[in-house]
Amino acid sequence: MTTNNNLKKCAIALSLTALFGTTAAMATPNQLMSPSMQETAAKLQGQEGFGTQFIIKYKNNSDEMMTMSAAEQTPTMMNKKAKGFVKNFTSKKGKVKAQYVRAMAMSNHHVMRADKKLSAEEAQEYVKKLRSILRYIGTCDGNMEEGSLRCDVNISVRKKEEELGTRCEIKNVNSIKSIGRAIGYEFKRQIEIINSGGRIDQETRLFDEKKGETRSMRSKEEARDYRYFPDPDLPPLDINDDWTNEIKKNLPELPDVKKAKLINQHKISSYDASILVSDKNNAEFFDKIIDGNKKRNPKNIVNWIIGDLFSLLNKNNLKIKNSPVKAEDLGELIDFIEDSTISRKIAKNVFEEMFKTKKKARDIIEKKGLKQITNTDEIESIIEKILANNKDKVEQYKSGKEKLFGYFVGQVMQETKGTANPGIVNEILKKKLAN
Repeated sequence: MTTNNNLKKCAIALSLTALFGTTAAMATPNQLMSPSMQETAAKLQGQEGFGTQFIIKYKNNSDEMMTMSAAEQTPTMMNKKAKGFVKNFTSKKGKVKAQYVRAMAMSNHHVMRADKKLSAEEAQEYVKKLRSILRYIGTCDGNMEEGSLRCDVNISVRKKEEELGTRCEIKNVNSIKSIGRAIGYEFKRQIEIINSGGRIDQETRLFDEKKGETRSMRSKEEARDYRYFPDPDLPPLDINDDWTNEIKKNLPELPDVKKAKLINQHKISSYDASILVSDKNNAEFFDKIIDGNKKRNPKNIVNWIIGDLFSLLNKNNLKIKNSPVKAEDLGELIDFIEDSTISRKIAKNVFEEMFKTKKKARDIIEKKGLKQITNTDEIESIIEKILANNKDKVEQYKSGKEKLFGYFVGQVMQETKGTANPGIVNEILKKKLAN
């Protein structure tokens, strides 16, 4: 984003609509913020003209809107204020009626320095964080492109030392990437209008994915423009402390807790842990492998998942939950490497065939005779044969051409079709060539 000296600040409000499959759980602002977001918010708090507040909105049958400030967002305050108020949020056989899910939306109002280019990025990070939590607790699959989660972006700008101006709402943004693009375009559009002497109209706009721009959808003045009306078939939902406390006790392990566990218990790097917890299915895939055999090296498991597996999944446009190679089967393949049944190089070929055919590693290894040769007598016999057939190169090696060592290793691996144990090959070769 670019700006001039007169326009330094903008406000972005995100209103997220999620299609819940089970009961939704309350979350505090800090639970929805990544560490970097919390740090940024802390820095901005107290600076003149800046602040961060999170607002939870409820709408009742009387077409009234209730909001909560950050100070009120303790479970007790939430329940006291919400009790008897929320009318249009209810479950039926464990499913929320889709047309009424907007009765409870969570919004983030985050005022930031526009010239630091953080606004769009922070908005995207917030949605990622919320989506991750929803997926972990099982209330929403978070697939924005399929309509399970959508975002309304409200943007307004102001000149230096002035109040925030008229806002525009960008409706139903359907991807994390588009949230950033929509904010960037709308921010620039409003600044250009104000700098040219124009006026921002309060309106609802749509984001055009192909053109990368927003366009006017309809004007909007007051809440009555939405034309809400009560539905007599939807009873009130009484939110009380016992209900929320019971939900808290049964919450599953959330992303930040899972990440800390991966780092502290399994000694996985923060970067690798972040990749695993970014998707609940990734973390569950890892857990199944490590739980299958506690002796497995966690780092090796991570390398296979985020390296080899992700590579093939991306090439075939698949999600990990649809992987042809199941966690148990990848775990078995890793065991074959760690007990020297096959080499890492052979394992990569076996893995690719597992992915293509859905066969188990054991069956592929046995059928193709890929078990690693570890018998020292057998390997020594092969090495002696190769050295006898390459006496000229042996002399060159002993004369100082040490790079030929790789040639001899290659000949042994070619003779054994890659099944000779590399460590044993290197050890015996060094002894033979030293004589």
